[in-house]
Amino acid sequence: MTQSSKENSLYSYRWLIYIIVLLLYCTGSFLRLSPGVIKNELEAAFALGAVGFSTLNSMYFYTYMILQIPVGIFVDTIGAKKMVIIGGTITALGSALFGLAGSVPVLMISRLLIGMGTSAFFIAILKLQTQWYLANEYGFMTGLTSFVGNMGGALAQGPLAFIIALASWRITFLSVSGLILLLVIASAFFVVNRPEDKGFAPLHAPANTAPASQIKLGSILLETFKNKKIWPLVLYMFFAPACSFTIIAWGPAFFTETYDVTMLTAGNIMFIQTTVFALSCVAIGKISDLIKRRKLPSVLFAAVNVVIWCVFAFAGNRVSLPVAATLIVISGAANTGYILSLAIAKEISNPEFSGISTSVVNTAPFLGGAVAPIIFGTIIERYTPMLSGIALFQKAFLLLALFYICAFISSFFLVETGARNIYYD
Repeated sequence: MTQSSKENSLYSYRWLIYIIVLLLYCTGSFLRLSPGVIKNELEAAFALGAVGFSTLNSMYFYTYMILQIPVGIFVDTIGAKKMVIIGGTITALGSALFGLAGSVPVLMISRLLIGMGTSAFFIAILKLQTQWYLANEYGFMTGLTSFVGNMGGALAQGPLAFIIALASWRITFLSVSGLILLLVIASAFFVVNRPEDKGFAPLHAPANTAPASQIKLGSILLETFKNKKIWPLVLYMFFAPACSFTIIAWGPAFFTETYDVTMLTAGNIMFIQTTVFALSCVAIGKISDLIKRRKLPSVLFAAVNVVIWCVFAFAGNRVSLPVAATLIVISGAANTGYILSLAIAKEISNPEFSGISTSVVNTAPFLGGAVAPIIFGTIIERYTPMLSGIALFQKAFLLLALFYICAFISSFFLVETGARNIYYD
Protein backbone atom coordinates (compact mmCIF):
# COMPACT_ATOMS: atom_id res chain seq x y z
CA MET A 1 0.00 0.00 0.00
CA THR A 2 1.39 3.40 -1.01
CA GLN A 3 1.79 6.26 1.45
CA SER A 4 -1.10 8.10 -0.22
CA SER A 5 -3.48 5.15 0.05
CA LYS A 6 -2.49 4.62 3.70
CA GLU A 7 -3.37 8.23 4.44
CA ASN A 8 -6.69 7.87 2.63
CA SER A 9 -7.47 4.74 4.65
CA LEU A 10 -6.64 6.55 7.88
CA TYR A 11 -8.84 9.51 6.99
CA SER A 12 -11.71 7.17 6.08
CA TYR A 13 -11.37 5.05 9.20
CA ARG A 14 -11.25 8.01 11.56
CA TRP A 15 -14.61 9.12 10.22
CA LEU A 16 -16.08 5.67 10.90
CA ILE A 17 -14.92 5.91 14.53
CA TYR A 18 -16.11 9.46 14.84
CA ILE A 19 -19.60 8.74 13.43
CA ILE A 20 -20.19 5.78 15.77
CA VAL A 21 -19.25 7.69 18.92
CA LEU A 22 -20.96 10.84 17.67
CA LEU A 23 -24.25 8.96 17.25
CA LEU A 24 -23.95 7.80 20.85
CA TYR A 25 -23.41 11.40 21.92
CA CYS A 26 -26.42 12.42 19.82
CA THR A 27 -28.69 9.90 21.55
CA GLY A 28 -27.33 11.12 24.89
CA SER A 29 -28.33 14.70 24.04
CA PHE A 30 -31.78 13.46 23.02
CA LEU A 31 -32.24 11.74 26.38
CA ARG A 32 -30.88 14.76 28.27
CA LEU A 33 -33.37 17.25 26.81
CA SER A 34 -36.43 15.05 26.29
CA PRO A 35 -38.28 15.74 29.58
CA GLY A 36 -39.33 19.24 28.46
CA VAL A 37 -41.66 17.96 25.74
CA ILE A 38 -43.10 15.09 27.80
CA LYS A 39 -43.63 17.29 30.88
CA ASN A 40 -47.43 16.95 30.77
CA GLU A 41 -47.28 13.17 30.31
CA LEU A 42 -44.85 12.78 33.21
CA GLU A 43 -46.89 15.04 35.47
CA ALA A 44 -50.04 13.07 34.66
CA ALA A 45 -48.41 9.65 35.14
CA PHE A 46 -46.42 10.46 38.29
CA ALA A 47 -48.22 13.49 39.83
CA LEU A 48 -45.15 15.72 39.51
CA GLY A 49 -45.34 19.43 40.37
CA ALA A 50 -43.01 22.18 39.08
CA VAL A 51 -40.28 21.36 41.62
CA GLY A 52 -40.72 17.61 41.12
CA PHE A 53 -40.36 17.98 37.35
CA SER A 54 -37.27 20.20 37.75
CA THR A 55 -35.77 17.69 40.20
CA LEU A 56 -36.35 14.84 37.74
CA ASN A 57 -34.73 16.87 34.98
CA SER A 58 -31.76 17.64 37.25
CA MET A 59 -31.13 13.98 38.16
CA TYR A 60 -29.35 13.59 34.83
CA PHE A 61 -27.04 16.50 35.55
CA TYR A 62 -26.00 15.33 39.01
CA THR A 63 -24.34 12.10 37.90
CA TYR A 64 -23.07 13.63 34.66
CA MET A 65 -21.39 16.43 36.62
CA ILE A 66 -19.92 14.22 39.36
CA LEU A 67 -18.45 11.80 36.83
CA GLN A 68 -16.82 14.32 34.48
CA ILE A 69 -13.43 14.34 36.22
CA PRO A 70 -13.33 10.53 36.79
CA VAL A 71 -14.29 10.07 33.13
CA GLY A 72 -11.49 12.40 32.06
CA ILE A 73 -9.02 10.37 34.13
CA PHE A 74 -10.21 7.05 32.75
CA VAL A 75 -10.23 8.33 29.16
CA ASP A 76 -6.59 9.36 29.58
CA THR A 77 -5.62 6.04 31.19
CA ILE A 78 -7.75 3.05 30.10
CA GLY A 79 -8.75 4.73 26.83
CA ALA A 80 -11.78 6.24 25.11
CA LYS A 81 -13.02 2.94 23.61
CA LYS A 82 -13.62 1.20 26.93
CA MET A 83 -15.33 4.28 28.34
CA VAL A 84 -17.65 4.49 25.33
CA ILE A 85 -18.66 0.83 25.70
CA ILE A 86 -19.23 1.12 29.46
CA GLY A 87 -21.10 4.41 29.12
CA GLY A 88 -23.26 3.15 26.25
CA THR A 89 -24.30 0.03 28.16
CA ILE A 90 -25.33 2.05 31.22
CA THR A 91 -27.20 4.57 29.04
CA ALA A 92 -29.17 1.82 27.31
CA LEU A 93 -30.12 0.39 30.71
CA GLY A 94 -31.23 3.82 31.95
CA SER A 95 -33.32 4.55 28.87
CA ALA A 96 -35.05 1.17 29.10
CA LEU A 97 -35.73 1.69 32.81
CA PHE A 98 -37.17 5.16 32.10
CA GLY A 99 -39.57 3.66 29.56
CA LEU A 100 -40.65 0.95 32.00
CA ALA A 101 -40.79 3.10 35.17
CA GLY A 102 -43.87 2.61 37.32
CA SER A 103 -42.97 4.92 40.19
CA VAL A 104 -41.19 8.20 40.84
CA PRO A 105 -38.14 6.57 42.53
CA VAL A 106 -37.59 4.31 39.51
CA LEU A 107 -38.01 7.30 37.21
CA MET A 108 -35.38 9.23 39.19
CA ILE A 109 -32.97 6.28 39.21
CA SER A 110 -33.33 5.89 35.45
CA ARG A 111 -32.39 9.56 34.92
CA LEU A 112 -29.37 9.09 37.19
CA LEU A 113 -28.28 6.10 35.10
CA ILE A 114 -28.74 8.02 31.85
CA GLY A 115 -26.59 10.86 33.21
CA MET A 116 -23.99 8.34 34.39
CA GLY A 117 -23.76 6.59 31.03
CA THR A 118 -23.79 9.62 28.76
CA SER A 119 -21.10 11.35 30.84
CA ALA A 120 -18.51 9.30 28.95
CA PHE A 121 -19.39 10.26 25.38
CA PHE A 122 -18.31 13.87 24.95
CA ILE A 123 -14.97 13.58 26.75
CA ALA A 124 -14.25 10.37 24.80
CA ILE A 125 -14.92 12.17 21.52
CA LEU A 126 -12.62 15.04 22.48
CA LYS A 127 -9.88 12.55 23.38
CA LEU A 128 -10.33 10.66 20.09
CA GLN A 129 -10.08 13.97 18.23
CA THR A 130 -6.68 14.68 19.79
CA GLN A 131 -5.43 11.33 18.48
CA TRP A 132 -7.13 11.12 15.07
CA TYR A 133 -7.21 14.79 13.99
CA LEU A 134 -4.65 17.55 13.59
CA ALA A 135 -4.47 20.55 15.92
CA ASN A 136 -5.76 22.96 13.26
CA GLU A 137 -8.87 20.80 12.84
CA TYR A 138 -9.81 20.82 16.52
CA GLY A 139 -12.00 23.92 16.59
CA PHE A 140 -14.05 22.77 13.60
CA MET A 141 -14.38 19.21 14.90
CA THR A 142 -15.49 20.45 18.32
CA GLY A 143 -18.10 22.62 16.61
CA LEU A 144 -19.23 19.72 14.41
CA THR A 145 -19.50 17.50 17.47
CA SER A 146 -21.62 20.08 19.22
CA PHE A 147 -23.78 20.46 16.10
CA VAL A 148 -24.61 16.78 15.74
CA GLY A 149 -24.96 16.30 19.49
CA ASN A 150 -27.34 19.22 19.76
CA MET A 151 -29.35 17.96 16.82
CA GLY A 152 -30.10 15.07 19.14
CA GLY A 153 -31.44 17.68 21.53
CA ALA A 154 -33.41 19.25 18.69
CA LEU A 155 -35.03 15.89 17.95
CA ALA A 156 -36.17 15.88 21.59
CA GLN A 157 -38.31 18.97 20.87
CA GLY A 158 -40.86 19.18 17.99
CA PRO A 159 -40.05 15.77 16.46
CA LEU A 160 -40.44 14.05 19.83
CA ALA A 161 -43.76 15.82 20.38
CA PHE A 162 -44.89 14.51 16.97
CA ILE A 163 -43.74 10.97 17.75
CA ILE A 164 -45.51 10.98 21.11
CA ALA A 165 -48.72 12.05 19.35
CA LEU A 166 -48.45 8.81 17.34
CA ALA A 167 -46.99 6.46 19.94
CA SER A 168 -46.36 6.52 23.69
CA TRP A 169 -43.31 8.10 25.30
CA ARG A 170 -42.53 4.71 26.87
CA ILE A 171 -42.15 3.00 23.50
CA THR A 172 -39.90 5.86 22.37
CA PHE A 173 -37.44 5.41 25.24
CA LEU A 174 -37.39 1.63 24.86
CA SER A 175 -36.59 2.07 21.15
CA VAL A 176 -33.76 4.50 21.94
CA SER A 177 -32.35 1.90 24.35
CA GLY A 178 -32.21 -0.67 21.54
CA LEU A 179 -30.47 1.79 19.21
CA ILE A 180 -27.83 2.57 21.83
CA LEU A 181 -27.08 -1.14 22.30
CA LEU A 182 -26.47 -1.47 18.54
CA LEU A 183 -24.02 1.45 18.68
CA VAL A 184 -22.25 -0.14 21.67
CA ILE A 185 -21.73 -3.31 19.62
CA ALA A 186 -20.37 -1.22 16.73
CA SER A 187 -18.00 0.54 19.15
CA ALA A 188 -16.66 -2.80 20.38
CA PHE A 189 -15.82 -3.88 16.83
CA PHE A 190 -14.63 -0.68 15.16
CA VAL A 191 -13.50 2.00 17.65
CA VAL A 192 -9.77 2.15 18.44
CA ASN A 193 -8.02 4.73 20.58
CA ARG A 194 -5.12 5.71 18.32
CA PRO A 195 -4.16 5.38 14.63
CA GLU A 196 -1.17 3.20 15.53
CA ASP A 197 -3.51 0.70 17.23
CA LYS A 198 -4.97 0.06 13.78
CA GLY A 199 -1.61 -0.06 12.03
CA PHE A 200 -1.56 3.53 10.80
CA ALA A 201 1.24 6.03 11.35
CA PRO A 202 0.56 8.39 14.28
CA LEU A 203 -0.63 11.89 13.37
CA HIS A 204 1.29 13.42 16.25
CA ALA A 205 4.85 13.03 17.50
CA PRO A 206 5.14 10.43 20.29
CA ALA A 207 4.79 12.00 23.71
CA ASN A 208 7.39 11.56 26.41
CA THR A 209 4.80 10.41 28.92
CA ALA A 210 4.95 7.66 31.47
CA PRO A 211 2.83 4.55 31.00
CA ALA A 212 -0.69 4.75 32.42
CA SER A 213 0.31 2.62 35.42
CA GLN A 214 3.04 5.13 36.35
CA ILE A 215 0.99 8.31 35.87
CA LYS A 216 0.45 10.19 39.12
CA LEU A 217 -3.15 11.25 38.68
CA GLY A 218 -3.13 13.32 41.86
CA SER A 219 -0.29 15.45 40.52
CA ILE A 220 -2.03 15.93 37.18
CA LEU A 221 -5.28 16.96 38.85
CA LEU A 222 -3.44 19.32 41.19
CA GLU A 223 -1.64 20.87 38.24
CA THR A 224 -4.97 21.33 36.45
CA PHE A 225 -6.63 22.91 39.48
CA LYS A 226 -3.63 25.22 40.05
CA ASN A 227 -3.87 26.52 36.49
CA LYS A 228 -5.34 29.99 37.11
CA LYS A 229 -6.42 30.29 33.50
CA ILE A 230 -8.98 27.51 33.90
CA TRP A 231 -11.18 29.11 36.57
CA PRO A 232 -12.75 31.90 34.46
CA LEU A 233 -13.68 29.11 32.04
CA VAL A 234 -15.34 27.17 34.85
CA LEU A 235 -17.39 30.21 35.89
CA TYR A 236 -18.40 31.00 32.32
CA MET A 237 -19.32 27.36 31.74
CA PHE A 238 -21.41 27.31 34.91
CA PHE A 239 -23.57 30.35 34.23
CA ALA A 240 -24.12 30.34 30.45
CA PRO A 241 -25.08 26.68 29.86
CA ALA A 242 -27.26 26.74 33.00
CA CYS A 243 -29.54 29.21 31.20
CA SER A 244 -29.51 27.11 28.04
CA PHE A 245 -30.46 23.89 29.84
CA THR A 246 -33.15 25.69 31.84
CA ILE A 247 -34.95 27.25 28.89
CA ILE A 248 -34.85 23.99 26.95
CA ALA A 249 -36.49 22.23 29.90
CA TRP A 250 -39.05 24.99 30.52
CA GLY A 251 -39.37 26.54 27.04
CA PRO A 252 -42.27 24.34 25.88
CA ALA A 253 -44.22 25.09 29.07
CA PHE A 254 -43.48 28.83 28.70
CA PHE A 255 -44.98 28.97 25.22
CA THR A 256 -48.01 26.77 25.97
CA GLU A 257 -48.92 28.57 29.21
CA THR A 258 -48.13 32.12 28.07
CA TYR A 259 -49.31 32.14 24.46
CA ASP A 260 -51.87 29.30 24.58
CA VAL A 261 -50.25 27.31 21.76
CA THR A 262 -50.21 23.52 21.47
CA MET A 263 -47.28 21.47 22.75
CA LEU A 264 -46.46 20.55 19.14
CA THR A 265 -46.15 24.26 18.23
CA ALA A 266 -44.08 24.97 21.35
CA GLY A 267 -41.89 21.95 20.59
CA ASN A 268 -41.35 23.17 17.04
CA ILE A 269 -40.20 26.58 18.30
CA MET A 270 -37.72 24.89 20.62
CA PHE A 271 -36.69 22.57 17.77
CA ILE A 272 -35.78 25.61 15.66
CA GLN A 273 -33.95 27.14 18.62
CA THR A 274 -31.91 24.00 19.23
CA THR A 275 -31.22 23.50 15.51
CA VAL A 276 -29.96 27.07 15.17
CA PHE A 277 -27.79 26.50 18.22
CA ALA A 278 -26.39 23.32 16.64
CA LEU A 279 -25.66 25.04 13.31
CA SER A 280 -24.05 27.96 15.11
CA CYS A 281 -21.73 25.55 16.93
CA VAL A 282 -20.20 24.50 13.60
CA ALA A 283 -20.01 28.09 12.35
CA ILE A 284 -18.43 29.51 15.50
CA GLY A 285 -15.87 26.70 15.64
CA LYS A 286 -14.80 27.30 12.04
CA ILE A 287 -14.83 31.10 12.34
CA SER A 288 -12.87 30.96 15.57
CA ASP A 289 -10.21 28.78 13.89
CA LEU A 290 -9.99 31.18 10.94
CA ILE A 291 -9.73 34.44 12.91
CA LYS A 292 -7.70 32.70 15.63
CA ARG A 293 -9.78 34.27 18.38
CA ARG A 294 -11.60 32.44 21.18
CA LYS A 295 -12.33 35.16 23.74
CA LEU A 296 -14.00 37.83 21.57
CA PRO A 297 -16.91 35.65 20.35
CA SER A 298 -17.48 34.45 23.92
CA VAL A 299 -17.78 38.04 25.20
CA LEU A 300 -20.04 39.21 22.37
CA PHE A 301 -22.44 36.26 22.58
CA ALA A 302 -22.76 36.59 26.35
CA ALA A 303 -23.68 40.27 25.85
CA VAL A 304 -26.42 39.31 23.37
CA ASN A 305 -27.97 36.94 25.90
CA VAL A 306 -27.83 39.54 28.67
CA VAL A 307 -29.95 41.83 26.50
CA ILE A 308 -32.42 39.08 25.53
CA TRP A 309 -33.10 37.84 29.06
CA CYS A 310 -33.39 41.37 30.43
CA VAL A 311 -36.05 42.01 27.77
CA PHE A 312 -37.96 38.89 28.86
CA ALA A 313 -37.56 39.68 32.57
CA PHE A 314 -38.49 43.38 32.47
CA ALA A 315 -40.61 43.80 29.33
CA GLY A 316 -41.97 40.32 28.71
CA ASN A 317 -45.59 41.47 28.99
CA ARG A 318 -45.09 43.55 25.84
CA VAL A 319 -43.46 40.73 23.82
CA SER A 320 -45.69 39.06 21.22
CA LEU A 321 -45.44 35.38 20.29
CA PRO A 322 -43.46 36.01 17.04
CA VAL A 323 -41.01 38.29 18.88
CA ALA A 324 -40.66 35.85 21.80
CA ALA A 325 -39.97 32.95 19.43
CA THR A 326 -37.42 35.05 17.51
CA LEU A 327 -35.63 36.09 20.70
CA ILE A 328 -35.51 32.50 21.92
CA VAL A 329 -33.97 31.41 18.60
CA ILE A 330 -31.39 34.24 18.68
CA SER A 331 -30.58 33.26 22.25
CA GLY A 332 -29.92 29.72 21.01
CA ALA A 333 -27.46 31.01 18.41
CA ALA A 334 -25.72 33.20 21.00
CA ASN A 335 -25.42 30.29 23.45
CA THR A 336 -22.63 28.91 21.26
CA GLY A 337 -20.18 31.31 22.88
CA TYR A 338 -19.57 28.83 25.67
CA ILE A 339 -18.69 26.04 23.20
CA LEU A 340 -15.34 27.77 22.62
CA SER A 341 -14.53 27.30 26.29
CA LEU A 342 -13.78 23.64 25.63
CA ALA A 343 -11.28 24.59 22.92
CA ILE A 344 -9.68 27.08 25.31
CA ALA A 345 -9.50 24.40 28.03
CA LYS A 346 -7.49 22.17 25.73
CA GLU A 347 -5.23 25.01 24.61
CA ILE A 348 -4.25 26.20 28.10
CA SER A 349 -3.50 22.71 29.46
CA ASN A 350 -0.94 19.95 29.08
CA PRO A 351 -1.85 18.40 25.69
CA GLU A 352 -1.05 14.90 26.96
CA PHE A 353 -3.85 15.10 29.52
CA SER A 354 -6.52 16.90 27.51
CA GLY A 355 -9.20 14.52 28.79
CA ILE A 356 -8.67 15.65 32.38
CA SER A 357 -8.51 19.38 31.59
CA THR A 358 -11.64 19.36 29.42
CA SER A 359 -13.51 17.22 31.95
CA VAL A 360 -12.79 19.73 34.73
CA VAL A 361 -14.25 22.54 32.63
CA ASN A 362 -17.11 20.35 31.37
CA THR A 363 -18.18 19.68 34.96
CA ALA A 364 -19.38 23.27 35.33
CA PRO A 365 -22.24 23.32 32.78
CA PHE A 366 -23.79 20.24 34.30
CA LEU A 367 -23.54 21.68 37.79
CA GLY A 368 -25.35 24.72 36.43
CA GLY A 369 -27.80 22.48 34.61
CA ALA A 370 -28.55 20.69 37.88
CA VAL A 371 -28.99 23.82 40.00
CA ALA A 372 -30.65 26.43 37.75
CA PRO A 373 -33.75 24.44 36.63
CA ILE A 374 -34.59 23.60 40.25
CA ILE A 375 -34.33 27.27 41.27
CA PHE A 376 -36.40 28.16 38.20
CA GLY A 377 -39.05 25.55 39.10
CA THR A 378 -39.10 26.72 42.72
CA ILE A 379 -39.79 30.29 41.59
CA ILE A 380 -42.60 29.08 39.29
CA GLU A 381 -44.16 27.03 42.09
CA ARG A 382 -43.77 29.85 44.61
CA TYR A 383 -45.62 32.42 42.49
CA THR A 384 -48.16 30.12 40.77
CA PRO A 385 -50.97 30.85 43.29
CA MET A 386 -50.65 34.59 42.63
CA LEU A 387 -49.51 34.90 39.01
CA SER A 388 -49.92 33.16 35.68
CA GLY A 389 -48.73 33.45 32.07
CA ILE A 390 -45.97 35.89 31.25
CA ALA A 391 -46.15 37.61 34.66
CA LEU A 392 -45.30 34.27 36.30
CA PHE A 393 -42.43 33.49 33.96
CA GLN A 394 -41.00 37.01 34.25
CA LYS A 395 -40.20 36.26 37.89
CA ALA A 396 -38.21 33.20 36.86
CA PHE A 397 -36.56 34.92 33.88
CA LEU A 398 -34.85 37.27 36.35
CA LEU A 399 -32.73 34.25 37.29
CA LEU A 400 -31.61 33.73 33.68
CA ALA A 401 -30.80 37.43 33.28
CA LEU A 402 -28.71 37.35 36.45
CA PHE A 403 -26.88 34.19 35.35
CA TYR A 404 -25.99 35.66 31.97
CA ILE A 405 -24.77 38.89 33.54
CA CYS A 406 -22.40 36.73 35.62
CA ALA A 407 -21.33 34.85 32.46
CA PHE A 408 -20.69 38.16 30.68
CA ILE A 409 -18.47 39.38 33.53
CA SER A 410 -16.59 36.05 33.58
CA SER A 411 -15.96 36.22 29.83
CA PHE A 412 -13.67 39.24 30.26
CA PHE A 413 -11.28 37.09 32.30
CA LEU A 414 -10.95 34.34 29.67
CA VAL A 415 -7.49 33.88 28.15
CA GLU A 416 -7.03 34.47 24.43
CA THR A 417 -5.05 31.50 23.11
CA GLY A 418 -4.87 32.48 19.45
CA ALA A 419 -6.34 29.06 18.60
CA ARG A 420 -3.16 27.23 19.62
CA ASN A 421 -1.84 25.41 22.68
CA ILE A 422 -0.10 27.90 24.96
CA TYR A 423 0.70 25.50 27.82
CA TYR A 424 4.46 25.62 27.16
CA ASP A 425 4.60 29.35 26.34
